[in-house]
Amino acid sequence: MTYIEELAKALHHEDPEVRVRVANALKELKDPRATTPLIEALDDECQEVRRAVAWALQNCADKRALPTFIQMLRDRNDSVRLWAAFGLQRVGDETAVEALIESLEDPYDSVREQAVIALARIGDRRAVNPLIRALDDPDCNVRMEAEFYLREAFKVRYNPETQQTETIIEKNTFDVKSLSPEERVEFQAQLQTVLEKIRSLEEETGVCRGDVLWDELYWENGIKRRRVADLVSLLVSEGLINSPRPGYYNIA
Repeated sequence: MTYIEELAKALHHEDPEVRVRVANALKELKDPRATTPLIEALDDECQEVRRAVAWALQNCADKRALPTFIQMLRDRNDSVRLWAAFGLQRVGDETAVEALIESLEDPYDSVREQAVIALARIGDRRAVNPLIRALDDPDCNVRMEAEFYLREAFKVRYNPETQQTETIIEKNTFDVKSLSPEERVEFQAQLQTVLEKIRSLEEETGVCRGDVLWDELYWENGIKRRRVADLVSLLVSEGLINSPRPGYYNIA
């Protein structure tokens, strides 16, 4: 019996505190073999166990958990619903859009806020009108996130006075020729770093997601988001990477 199987078995221990500790251990391991037993453990009668299991499950970021995350959005426990929204940010696709739109009416502010982010990262335009409605949300963080992601993810600006939307047209004014020789050397090195990171993320999760790419390049390589956008734009224009839909990339 492997250590994952041993831990999975302990998810059925009679002591709920043990079950919570096991779920926390599986969360840290991020092993895909834990996905199925974690999904099964979401039926636990103890809310604290379900909360810990939900946290562990979203940390695994396994696409097999997608239907489960959608179901979790309707759990009676606020934390479980919150971790479901986080999970859908990481593995969500168009299948989750309708459930996330419903979550924009969740009674818990943080769930609504994370549902906004999940919808933006999925990038399905069915989310545009619900996000416009979220501009009137009673929570300021939800309103701010909705405005930001309408602009950044969907290139939409909403005028509340006229109740009209307009498409934001952005022009890439970055010019490599404007860089000094030293800056060009650095730029070329960063270009290669971006290609390698896209390839790495593709191997892990399929098509590379832009938000994950930006975060990892910033924290691991110190490349700022604006520079990453310039690099990605150049790679797309040169045909080195493809953009199957806004915010997603893969090696051409």
